[in-house]
Amino acid sequence: MLVGQHAAVDTLYYERVSPVSTPAVPPPPPTRHTNLDDGEYPNPNPLQSILEIVSKAVKCTACQCTFNATVLCVDYAIKLNRPLQCACGCVICSVCYTKYKGCAIHKVQSRRATVNVTVNQLASMADAKWDLELDQTAAFRTEGDKGVQTIMHLHSSAPTVDELRNAFERLIDNQDEMAFKYWLNSPLPEAMAYRFVCMPHIPGFWDHIAVGCHTPNTQLMLSPDVYTPRLFDVNMGSLHFHWCCFVFVDQTILAVWCSRQTNTSLPEVLPITDRTDPRVRQLTSSNGFNSMLYYLHRWIRVHYGKGDADVVEVVFDCMPSESSTFVHFISTLAAKSLASSVFSPAITQHRTEIDLHYTIDHRYPEQLFSHPPNDLDGGVKIDIRQEFGSHHEVGFEMLPKLYFTNNDHRAYT
Repeated sequence: MLVGQHAAVDTLYYERVSPVSTPAVPPPPPTRHTNLDDGEYPNPNPLQSILEIVSKAVKCTACQCTFNATVLCVDYAIKLNRPLQCACGCVICSVCYTKYKGCAIHKVQSRRATVNVTVNQLASMADAKWDLELDQTAAFRTEGDKGVQTIMHLHSSAPTVDELRNAFERLIDNQDEMAFKYWLNSPLPEAMAYRFVCMPHIPGFWDHIAVGCHTPNTQLMLSPDVYTPRLFDVNMGSLHFHWCCFVFVDQTILAVWCSRQTNTSLPEVLPITDRTDPRVRQLTSSNGFNSMLYYLHRWIRVHYGKGDADVVEVVFDCMPSESSTFVHFISTLAAKSLASSVFSPAITQHRTEIDLHYTIDHRYPEQLFSHPPNDLDGGVKIDIRQEFGSHHEVGFEMLPKLYFTNNDHRAYT
């Protein structure tokens, strides 16, 4: 019997349900021969035996994946692949439990499962390699357009449409293919098209994106983004806007949250799905904020989306059991993926004590990402790819094209 594979009934709650089919009695585990004449001896090193048992205990019984080493994004929340105690006594990972609704080995379904405390602690202490490999083929911009950065610095509010139009035309002349990457036949309102093209050139934009060829400073990744709300003419009031993006080989994660300065010395994390806070509710009800979030998500999706559907996993919070704050979880994710020093942000978050009392309101993000916000601009619509293609007399099939700027990594300039 492996350490942690069976938990005491008085410390963990689980509910047993009738099996899908009568499970076959599993064969007994093979016994180790101890016949001295055969030349086989028990392991003389007790410590080595314990380490072997622990290494097996921290892996899923079904798929053999290491617990707590994979990040999962489910229903706009981020979490680790935790060890769950099944009704049959097996400890399996969250992915296998969700896939089979219980233990596939014994064909026993469970209605509920809790994290096995013993195995969870062992997996957290184990020095396992996290499944967080950044995509080395993802494109990255080395620097932004000086003109866009200048107009963003000159104004404390949104730049004018004429200024954005001039920047738009200059980026066309400079053949900035990355800025004009978008879906075919998707015209945008004029001002929104200009903002979308200028977005990757605003100050500090690339400090919030981690790809294989670029490891940004964790503190800069988690810092407030002042210029994206300014670009989209969003009045943040007393709140600050934060976002960061991790482009992994298997998935792309976009984390978004707000913060505010409290009467104490520590700022507070405010998830944008928190409908109980009047400041957040008022902010997320504004057309400008919805447009900003929608087009930021679309920009990330068209450049870094994974799979045939260009999927981007958007997360707004984590469960209380995962971390003290959502930002601390993202900081840990950055430290593990960027191989950088651990940055512990000085921030707090008002949370419930247990996961059962915490829920994420899905209505707002599902409505936002399913349909574009009702833009108030009206008037002229612009297809940015058509504008770029017509100016340079190239077909749509030629857009966008990745080209090399140096020998270190692929990038657009």
